[in-house]
Amino acid sequence: MLNFSAIRASIDQVESKVREFGAEQQQIASTINRLTSAPAARSDMRLVVQDWIKRSGAAFAPAVKERLAKRHGTGQLPQHDIGFFQAIQSSAGTIQAAEMDAVLCALFPVEVEKCLCRIVDEMEWPDEGPPQAERESEIQRLQARALTISNEKAELLKNARTAGLDV
Repeated sequence: MLNFSAIRASIDQVESKVREFGAEQQQIASTINRLTSAPAARSDMRLVVQDWIKRSGAAFAPAVKERLAKRHGTGQLPQHDIGFFQAIQSSAGTIQAAEMDAVLCALFPVEVEKCLCRIVDEMEWPDEGPPQAERESEIQRLQARALTISNEKAELLKNARTAGLDV
């Protein structure tokens, strides 16, 4: 005689596992959504500031050296009555307003970084998410897990259909 209770229990197990897979997939999707939409971490903002200072300063440092070298090469050393920014101005005229941030970053990178990072630290900050590097690795881990779940679920359903179960 057939054991219908055992058959029903097997079907219930398959359905339960399918529900577990679905719940875990929803949890993963929710976590990925939360991670991708979470506010930036304060530490990431500090890294942005540091990177901007390095890039800006690096862009202008050669110009400062070139301008000072031209004055030295022509015997036009800066006089005490000439301001420093006038001494490093280009031959075309004064330092442009758009160059000022680069000049400050080239000449005073540590001070600019301290000042801007202090401002970042003092800002009101929403509940921050994890740092970007951690965020990306966690999202990759979750996506890999979601793929594994999807494959396991597909395999389970295929086996159930092969056995003639409609779940």
